[in-house]
Amino acid sequence: MPPPSIKIIPRRRLMLFTFLIIVALIGGSFQYWDKIIGFFQSASPIEETAGETISDADRLFKSDFWQSLKLYGRLPIEPRPTGRANPFLATLGSANTPGSRDALRVRHALTIISALAKYRQDISLYPKGESVEVGAEGARCLAPAGWLSKEACEKAVNQYLDSAPRDPGNNKYLYTSDGASYTLKVDLETAPDLEYTVPATKP
Repeated sequence: MPPPSIKIIPRRRLMLFTFLIIVALIGGSFQYWDKIIGFFQSASPIEETAGETISDADRLFKSDFWQSLKLYGRLPIEPRPTGRANPFLATLGSANTPGSRDALRVRHALTIISALAKYRQDISLYPKGESVEVGAEGARCLAPAGWLSKEACEKAVNQYLDSAPRDPGNNKYLYTSDGASYTLKVDLETAPDLEYTVPATKP
């Protein structure tokens, strides 16, 4: 007998958004809150397999990546070299400690994930690439043609990510995709590395 379907129900979504509101208020970063809202409001492809129905939002909510983000968001304190990062208080100017750099990396990862969700919604595929270093010379922005160089970005229109974020330290944001699925790897200094994977959607 197949397992019951798993769906996002209104009550669960309400609880999720309530949590996000509380965390956003604690961190005082409404710009970051808008990015989270944009991700969850965007239409997501639905995966149906083994009797389950799971959306991108479901996968994010259940992932180790999201659990780490929730843990960070509960800390209403400035990052410290030996403490965990708080992405809601991170800014470019404060990324001078391991904790603050990790906080910025989490923010960057969510920005990239949100842009990829919108790209997938419009193009029906993810931009292809093997170990693409997001933010590096060959991936300065995300446009309908995929990851582009700085020169190509200046001519591109309808960009999903007009200025791709780059790691604030010596690490890299590595993106790999065959078009149907993708994996984004983010190396952290004060916590386990993040590896966010969106599997292929069955037709």
